[in-house]
Order: sequence, then structure tokens, then C-alpha cells
Amino acid sequence: MGIFSKAIEELGSAQHSEPRLFQEYVRLHKLPAVDTANKISIQALSGLSQELKHARVMVFRLGSPVGSKGTQFALVRCIGGWDDYFLEDKAVFATARQMPDIALGSQLRVFEVMGDTTETSLVNLAVASGALSAALQIDIESSQIVHTTAQGTYNFPVCPHPEIAAAWHHVGGQVEIDAAFVAMRAGVETLFVVEAKVSDDFDSLAKPKIAYPIYAVRQQLAKTNTDIPVIGVYLRAIRKAGRGYDFFIAECHFTDSGEAVASLEATNATKTRLRRKTAADAQTSLFEDFD
Repeated sequence: MGIFSKAIEELGSAQHSEPRLFQEYVRLHKLPAVDTANKISIQALSGLSQELKHARVMVFRLGSPVGSKGTQFALVRCIGGWDDYFLEDKAVFATARQMPDIALGSQLRVFEVMGDTTETSLVNLAVASGALSAALQIDIESSQIVHTTAQGTYNFPVCPHPEIAAAWHHVGGQVEIDAAFVAMRAGVETLFVVEAKVSDDFDSLAKPKIAYPIYAVRQQLAKTNTDIPVIGVYLRAIRKAGRGYDFFIAECHFTDSGEAVASLEATNATKTRLRRKTAADAQTSLFEDFD
């Protein structure tokens, strides 16, 4: 029996469940001890438990209610396909606009030597190389991006799907932000929130991994009465076996007024190859393609 089999059974014909503490659920049904984050904070479709896949049900992590020491979860059904709750790389980047290659020397070498590169490091590379500025069409005066990472606890409402009347709240739950920065685009001051993944091939990304940071940043902006556009950015870096990286970058927007997670869509996708500098590149500037 899968860890969520009882929860799916209790869901019955309903479209969604109400939030409950995950470890209390495990103890109630005398289930084997498991790591909470691995089971309810899903990174990609490949990480979703098999019983959830079979039932076409997604799990959401919803923070910790006041006075509790555990983390809540809730279930929701797919209405369409898995693209309700996941960005599938093959679909998102199928028509990615090809950007000029960027030739790097020692700047790229350190990433090859170190091997297991973190997402934060890849964001730094995307910023330093100019790949991120070019893909997002940042104005020249803002081309030198100054970004930050963040990890904190945030409260915000969560609507999983525009066709499902679930009134959930993410309460005191952790949200990690790989990078956030403010820049001018088309003359408009805009805040960009980046979620980065590195792999050897295409995969998928759970939409909450971008939606939650957007919700969290908007909560912080509201506290300071700041009203500027917030755009999610999905960065997928593909390792090219010692030849550099392919950077796939897409913007993410909600398409319904309620900003349901399922309505998050990726648009304006681009592809940039960061490769080793050759002898032919020796006289060129690192940022030649973006001057």
C-alpha cells in the first residue's frame, strides 16, 4: 500500500481534500515513517508517489498551522492532464527562441571542474554571462543584475485550480527562492523571481515551485505598499558533458484572475548555449552577443 492510498480512499469522489498534518496522518494509519518533504514537496512529476499518479491526484504542501510542529498537506485532482500542476520541459521549450551562443573561458571551467553544480550557482552563471538579461529583454540600464536568494516562512492563500473551489492557506511554511531581482524592462520596474533546475536532460517542474515564490514575494511587497509587476522565471540548465550548458529560460504568468496554481503558464521561452571559448573567440568580448 502506498503512503497516500488511505488519503486517496478518503478523498472518494471529491475534487480536493482539506489540509491535514502529514505526520498525524501517517501515525493514524500506522504507516511506515517517511520523510515529509520528499513526499509532499514535489519537485517534478517523476517524484510524485505512484498511487497519486495512478489516481491522477496532486499533493500540495501547505505549511504549519499555528501551535503545531508538523506540516500540512492536501490533495487535489487533475481536471485536464498533468500540465495542470507541472511544467513539462518538452512542451515548454519546444519552440524556444534560439539566442546567440555565449563563449566563456575560465568562468565556465570552474563549473566543469566542480561537477555537481547547485541551482544557485547556475543562476549566478546565467546572470554573470548575460544570458538571463538577454532572455528576459532587460533594459540596457538594468543589464547589470544584482540578485539575491531567500528562504523564509510565509503565509498566503492557495487556489490549486480555477475550476476547483478549494480555499487553502499556506501557513507559516518555508519557501525557497533561488534568485530574485528588480530590473527595468520596457521602461517598467519589474521584480523577477527565478526557479532554477540543473539536469542532464529535460524533466518537468511542479508549478508550486514557481507559484509559491511569486505569492511570497507579493506578500512582502504588500507589507511595504509597493506595487510593481512580479514575473516568475523558469531556468532549466542542461549539462553538455564538458562542453558547457544549454540554458532554457521561460517567463511564467498566471492566466486567471484568481491566480490558481494550475493556471500558471510558461511563455517567451529562449535557448542559449554557454560553451567553452575557442581560439576563434579569443579576441571577442565575453558579452559580445549582448552589446
